[in-house]
Amino acid sequence: MKFYRNLFYITLLSLVAMSCKSSKSPESTENNEESADVLITIRVNADYCGGAAPPVNLSGEPERSKSRLFVKKEIYYVSEGKEISTAKKATTDQLGKVTLSLKPGNYNLFLPSKLTSKPTRDYYAESCAKWKSTPNGKITVAKGENSISTVIRKTCNACYDPAL
Repeated sequence: MKFYRNLFYITLLSLVAMSCKSSKSPESTENNEESADVLITIRVNADYCGGAAPPVNLSGEPERSKSRLFVKKEIYYVSEGKEISTAKKATTDQLGKVTLSLKPGNYNLFLPSKLTSKPTRDYYAESCAKWKSTPNGKITVAKGENSISTVIRKTCNACYDPAL
C-alpha cells in the first residue's frame, strides 16, 4: 500500500514539474526575439525656426545647421506602429550615447516637446497633431547589432506661433 501511495505522489510531483517547465509554448518563443543592449549615438540637426537670422556664407545664402552631438538630453523611443503615448524615456550621456535594451525591429525617436506641446490657438490643432505624430528620427535594430549611429531632426514646433 505504501508503495502505491509513494508512486502516486512521485507521479503527481513529476506531472506538476513537467507542466511548469513547459508553460512556454515553442511557438511563442520563436516569434519573440530576445532583447539585447544596443549602444545608440545620437546627433541632432535643427531647422531654422525664425527669430534671429542665421549667419550668411559668402554666396549670400544662410548657412545650414550642422549636426551636433545630442548631449545629456532626453529622447523618447517607441516601436514603429505603436502609439506615441507608449513611448519610453532615455537620457543621453556627455558623448550623445545611450544604451537601450531593444528587440530587433524599427523604432521611432521623439523629442520631449512632441509629447508635451499643445496648440496655442485653435487653428494650429491640425498642424500640431501632424507635427506631434511625425518622428524626429528612426532607427532599425538588426539581430545581433549592438551599435547604431543616427541623426535626428529637430523641426519647428507647429503648435506655437512662429518666432519673428
